Amino acid sequence: MMCVIKQIVVVFVLLIHCSSFIQFSGAQTLLPADLSSIRWIIRQYGSNIVEDSVSICASGAFVCTNNRITAVNLRPGTSGFIASGGQPPSPTTNIDLQLCTQFVIQPPQSNNYRGDPSQNILLKIGTGLPIVNIFWIFDKLITILPAGFFTQLPRLGLLSMELGITTLQDNQLTLAPSTPISQISLELYSLKSFPAFQTAGNSLMTSVGTFTMYFNTSVSDNPVTFNISSSIFKNLGVLELKNISPNPGTVSVIASCEDMFVFNKIIYIAKMKSLSNHSTYYYFFLCMSRKLLTENDPKTSIDLVSLNPDAVKQLKVRGRLTSTPPLHQFNNLYKLIFEYSDIGNGYPFTSFPPSLTQYVRQYSNITTFPSTPKPTTTFNTWVYHHLSGIATVPWASLIPDNTSRLLDLDSGNPGIVGTVPEYFCINKLFITTTSITKVPDCYWCNYNDQTIFKTSMPLPIGFTCQPTLDLSTIHTIGYRANLTGSLLGWGNNGLHPTQGNYTLTPIVPNKILELYYKTNNGSEETVSIKLNDKEAHTVGFTIQEVGIIFTSVNVTQNPNQIISFNWSFLFFNPTLLHNFTLLPLSLGRSCKNLATIYNNKYGNATVRCDLDVSQLNIMSFNFLVANAYNQQTYNVPFKLSGQVDSTNQSLVYLFGDFRQNHSLANITINDKIACSVVSSTPDSINCTLSESASYGPASVYIVVDGYSFISKDFLYFTAPPNNNGSTTTTGGSTTTTTSSTTGGGTTPQTQCQESTSNCFGHGSCDVNGRCQCDNGYNPLDNCLTKFTNSTPITNTTAPTSSFEIDGTKFDFELVAIQELDNEGIVIAELLTNSWNATITNSDGLTLVDYQLVNISNALYIDTIVQAMISFSTQPRDIQFGDQLLHINPNSIKLALNITNWQYNNLISTLRVVFRTDVNMNQTIEYDCKQQSISTFSYDQLSSTIQYLRVIKDNIQYNGRFIDYVLSDGRPTFSKTTLINQTTSQSSSTPTTMSTLIGVSLPQCQSCLLDPDFTPLLIDNTVSDCGDSANSKTWKIIVGVVVGGFAAIAITVGAVMLLKKNVTVNKQKKAMQQKLQNMQ
Repeated sequence: MMCVIKQIVVVFVLLIHCSSFIQFSGAQTLLPADLSSIRWIIRQYGSNIVEDSVSICASGAFVCTNNRITAVNLRPGTSGFIASGGQPPSPTTNIDLQLCTQFVIQPPQSNNYRGDPSQNILLKIGTGLPIVNIFWIFDKLITILPAGFFTQLPRLGLLSMELGITTLQDNQLTLAPSTPISQISLELYSLKSFPAFQTAGNSLMTSVGTFTMYFNTSVSDNPVTFNISSSIFKNLGVLELKNISPNPGTVSVIASCEDMFVFNKIIYIAKMKSLSNHSTYYYFFLCMSRKLLTENDPKTSIDLVSLNPDAVKQLKVRGRLTSTPPLHQFNNLYKLIFEYSDIGNGYPFTSFPPSLTQYVRQYSNITTFPSTPKPTTTFNTWVYHHLSGIATVPWASLIPDNTSRLLDLDSGNPGIVGTVPEYFCINKLFITTTSITKVPDCYWCNYNDQTIFKTSMPLPIGFTCQPTLDLSTIHTIGYRANLTGSLLGWGNNGLHPTQGNYTLTPIVPNKILELYYKTNNGSEETVSIKLNDKEAHTVGFTIQEVGIIFTSVNVTQNPNQIISFNWSFLFFNPTLLHNFTLLPLSLGRSCKNLATIYNNKYGNATVRCDLDVSQLNIMSFNFLVANAYNQQTYNVPFKLSGQVDSTNQSLVYLFGDFRQNHSLANITINDKIACSVVSSTPDSINCTLSESASYGPASVYIVVDGYSFISKDFLYFTAPPNNNGSTTTTGGSTTTTTSSTTGGGTTPQTQCQESTSNCFGHGSCDVNGRCQCDNGYNPLDNCLTKFTNSTPITNTTAPTSSFEIDGTKFDFELVAIQELDNEGIVIAELLTNSWNATITNSDGLTLVDYQLVNISNALYIDTIVQAMISFSTQPRDIQFGDQLLHINPNSIKLALNITNWQYNNLISTLRVVFRTDVNMNQTIEYDCKQQSISTFSYDQLSSTIQYLRVIKDNIQYNGRFIDYVLSDGRPTFSKTTLINQTTSQSSSTPTTMSTLIGVSLPQCQSCLLDPDFTPLLIDNTVSDCGDSANSKTWKIIVGVVVGGFAAIAITVGAVMLLKKNVTVNKQKKAMQQKLQNMQ
């Protein structure tokens, strides 16, 4: 149908063009070459047009201008045709129409008359159409297409041909250089040998934008294959293929596409990607032709194989579909249409494709709507048209959650009856052609808005919509508040410049809407707003801005022993009384409000208040800022970060706000070791220890100008490796060896041989007790495991590190970002459970970019959370701080970016939370001996988790956690801890625990962690233990973290809730560049 529509459009344009010249034709005398050419055409195709200049130019079949033919349009409707008895054309005449731009020959399909069947019009043309742009020939009696024919049409733009040729080769499709061809349609129903479509020079393939081909597999000598390579079809936008064979046949199509329509024996592909300078994607579509599909034949089978399903965005299917891979793995598919398809009542997938937004079933005899699987929150539309087997709608199954969606029954459903229940008011509804007789008031309230409700029923006589609000006074924070009530509709995003630019965003349609209303001066206002601009009803209420949204504070010590706090607020109402009180409230330490500067245009303010220095004893101040309707707690800290020199651990670097007397700072490590200032600036201090500190985490205590700062586990002093090779963590590498030499003559080498079974048969112990592994084996576990080519699973719904071997799967998933106070208590949490993903491949590196979406908490509405997972089959070296990290081949690396996090106070920190299942009672067998495997291994000095080991069905996963991050570009201690464990619901083993693990991050403008996971394999075939089962190969997959655990890149800072778009875009681009640099 689509091809026919295109032909009608072009013909319509052509006829208008012809008509515009006919009115100027008049009595003209054609030049001899033009007249003889037209006479040959009239005689060859049996036209009844009289063969003189006046008759020719007066007909609708030819356009004459200044005694020349400028267009030929010989077809039914412009000429009559004879069936026999005509005068044959001259065999010596050639077509010579030097000024013709449009050349269309289309005799009646049922008329096979040719004046001289031995003559071929294509052999007559030669160079006779030098400026023709539109060239259509429909002559199924033509059996020869001359080689190089199209090189003689240098201005060719549109080509359509129906020929009776049996062979078509690439050299017959050659063009003249710079030919502007854009559309091609070939109807070759007798074709036995098909072209390879591989000519890369000047050809129809390299220039065409739309390519349509009709063929018949029943007459083909071989299976038909279309190799539509993007390197050849560089400009292809639309591909349409139709096989008219009534017999079984096979058509193979290799192409790159975004939109695909599969109609039994028709494959239509649109929007072909241009893949120059990029990796080429190929898709293989196999269409098994049974018989011509009709509305009464929904059982036609289609086998679809896609080698890269991620590029398919739309799929339309008639008949039964077998898809490889299954449809839920089409990660970018957003629209799926099934029509005339006998696939039963259920969905054609076991889980929703992650990007699917619209599902269409039409011309179907389904008896009910599917209720499982549950749709994603981004899915928004069901379309059920022309259903013959369903009478009532299972309304409850279409409300799987609080997400508003559209149910469209608007076409061909007179058999659907009943009433719509009140609880369905969460969804939009189209029911024009149904026999439904009653709907709730929520739909009548939106009768005039056809984006919400369509019906053929009239509005009930006397109906008046009466929405209600639960509260008559609305207090906004940052111009936002929730309206709750009934019949509130589906929101209003119209422009309302005279009413506070208000918008209404549905949270739960008809029940909860988020209101944005920009008030002017902070005073109470009485307003009346429309819930829907297409309806007359309104709601009225009193509104006032009461927000206290903090952005920054500066602290200044004045000479008179007064501390001045200069606060900046994004929102602050000066008409309300605000109290600034230092906590705890019982001490009654109020900060005296001296001055307020308010910006009426933007609603922001600066406020100054003073406190006597005698009321302060530390440099971290907890304030309660409150008005009558709102209160917020803020902490004014002494910001600090630090690191220990990696080569000289007596040298400590501190960074923060050290004020003007920075050189006089008093610094103590672990409550006893003095650190003398060597050099300093207002924002950095270098100091040296008076004695060596104990290895492990260390506290720091700083006093500057009488103000103090104290923090536990602030620095980390690393233990150096012992001579006998004991375990040490340094930067991004780890070496695991035997224990130190003991008495009795035992050497490190013999200890290594005994404890590791001589490196598990995959290496040897050296004199220092270290395993020197054979090539390809992992030194981190004394050669037990071997690097393998296992490919990790690409998860397009969440940034999860996943591996799967022999059906056993291990996931390490990111579940939340938490904000902690200085006591480690969670004060805010953002769940990371809804992502959009984009996959790119370049030079063997696979990158998956994730964007956290559907952030429902208004506090984080401007927070941007991005992640990137990279995988490469090649080893990589990546700079991380002052360390060069080597990433093994086939390794996963994760990066996480958080911007615009709004901290509750200025001393809180972040924690990234991951979840996995672990076995708390696990062993392996080696050399007929059971060996216990500890689930967690801790650093002896800092109690931070160093290793995680999980065994599942003889599959082992190891993870290693590095104990430092980069804080604003500087190495800083980071701790990995076990948060919580509960019995796993997904495992039948009682010792399997669902485990939450947290990685701590300081509060900083940029925090970076860098991880990778490497799959490893162990083959233990040296022992049979008298049991054949014990000699089977068992496998271990090991996640090795080199240089950091979470591969997290984080930019944090006090959030501005009303950011301009340009600012947010710049931040996105900057963070994406940082993430790219870490790959």
